[in-house]
Amino acid sequence: GLPQYVKDHPIYYAGPAKTPAGYPSGSLGPTTAGRMDSYVDLLQSHGGSMIMLAKGNRSQQVTDACHKHGGF
Repeated sequence: GLPQYVKDHPIYYAGPAKTPAGYPSGSLGPTTAGRMDSYVDLLQSHGGSMIMLAKGNRSQQVTDACHKHGGF
């Protein structure tokens, strides 16, 4: 099954900027989530990826999965 963390928290599709010296990471900005659309139904069917934060339009496949599993 999926790790509990994936079930308990929103998924933020992000890309990191360069990490400044002395920091654990650089800033994180939203990235296009479309490349993950084909996985949403499977993840949601196992209780994960119910809330997704990203940029760009999502496919009908994601809309259908969210309706089916109660995702957002």
